[in-house]
Amino acid sequence: MTSDCPICMETLTVGEHLYCLPCTTCDSYNFCTTCVDEFIRSSKDDYQEASDGSQQVKVHIACPQCRSKYPMDLQDILLLRRAHALASIVYNSETGTMLDDSEMSASQLVQKRDFGGSHKTVELAHATFCKVFENKMDAERDLGLVKAKLEWGRLLPPSDDDDDDDDDNLDG
Repeated sequence: MTSDCPICMETLTVGEHLYCLPCTTCDSYNFCTTCVDEFIRSSKDDYQEASDGSQQVKVHIACPQCRSKYPMDLQDILLLRRAHALASIVYNSETGTMLDDSEMSASQLVQKRDFGGSHKTVELAHATFCKVFENKMDAERDLGLVKAKLEWGRLLPPSDDDDDDDDDNLDG
């Protein structure tokens, strides 16, 4: 697996390797989170501006290598990557404890505050990712996903709102 993003040449993080792009036909093709975010943003515009200032046709979200549609939303991949990055910052795997807010830097506190995922949304994205890759899972990735789920599971404990959503679905 490549260690650099093929677009911007930045080194991919552990979370970016773990939660790779969900193409089921291409092996070892991945972008960094910043480039995936730009890819998504470009797909929302009717046209995009080229480097020479001309307007080009809209970008469609598909694998850039084989052009197949992704079997899951790329926003879910970004959510999983952000959960993994946040968990690796605020969870000390050596001691098995979470850092107190008083032990975090200002940038870590901002990242924790700005994280927009609930336990339920991250859990659903993780389950979808595992289902997409169930036939391509190797022992190393499987172990990495289990460890990641434990870490962000501690960071994002289930809330009362998650339980209420389940109750609403049962009633309706």
